[in-house]
Amino acid sequence: MLSGTAMVCAFLSASFYMAATFAMKYWGGQSLLFVVPISGAALILAAVFEIEAMRTAEMGRTFIIILALEFMLTLVCAIFLLDERYTSRDILAVCLVFAGIVLLSTRDRHDTAVVAGRAMTAIRPAEQVAVQVLSETGRRTPQRAEKV
Repeated sequence: MLSGTAMVCAFLSASFYMAATFAMKYWGGQSLLFVVPISGAALILAAVFEIEAMRTAEMGRTFIIILALEFMLTLVCAIFLLDERYTSRDILAVCLVFAGIVLLSTRDRHDTAVVAGRAMTAIRPAEQVAVQVLSETGRRTPQRAEKV
């Protein structure tokens, strides 16, 4: 689970990645002496906040959250600042990404073990019933083929 500080750092990192992307896209006609320092500074700040976010949280989860936040921020800014148009399907996809961020940032790592344990206890009785039914009907349980 990501702490509040890690989520803030992830959000700031995604914001600076997005700023670097906008700088590279819309200042393309400017001198490289102007664009490179601004993009470079934004990327350095993004990396600093990403490192800080990963310091207290799982690397994979933090990276996914930063990437998803960057995607969402870029899309929202493109809609409101650049007047780009997207379909309802695109907006639905953004909502699904947001739902994934919420699930990743709030899920406790022990939940998976509990759910898997419950699933296994539900499967065992079903397996026993299947073996009993097969034995009563005179059928054998399927066996793996042996190697020739």
